[in-house]
Amino acid sequence: MSEARIPFRRMAVEVLKVPAVWTEALRTMASVRRAPLSPVPDGEYLVWRMHTAYGDGEVRPEDVVPYLRWRRRMRRTS
Repeated sequence: MSEARIPFRRMAVEVLKVPAVWTEALRTMASVRRAPLSPVPDGEYLVWRMHTAYGDGEVRPEDVVPYLRWRRRMRRTS
């Protein structure tokens, strides 16, 4: 298995298209930088996880917006 390449620029473009998730994107970025830091998964694990979810090892930048909407809903319900 090869290492996963995370297309951060394409993910940023997807987020910029939807102003409603900008605040949640900033919250997510801030929470990643605060201790305790979340462990970063191994690249091979990420490829395997994408393969089990989508049938191939590609990271899908378009999934960032639904994730941010989900994260906002979960934060509001807790």
